[in-house]
Amino acid sequence: MSRANFQAIEEYCFTKSEPLKVPLFVGIGEDENVTLEQAKSSGKESIFNLEVKIFPGNYFFIFDNKKLVANFLTKNINHYQRFTCV
Repeated sequence: MSRANFQAIEEYCFTKSEPLKVPLFVGIGEDENVTLEQAKSSGKESIFNLEVKIFPGNYFFIFDNKKLVANFLTKNINHYQRFTCV
């Protein structure tokens, strides 16, 4: 984790608000200290169904799985495009 991550964790104060009107896509590394249930808890922050994907690796999984992450995001963005204003 970076210094900015620790600062964000220390200073962040959650404020309850209305669920977002945009889909959320959550990716976690299988070797992270985050459970699937913790990741799924983000689902209450959106009116859409939450998509969670577990990738090989740790906190920095995105760097080792660029193609998998891009495919995950592309699939979900394409699915939800019908909800956007163009």
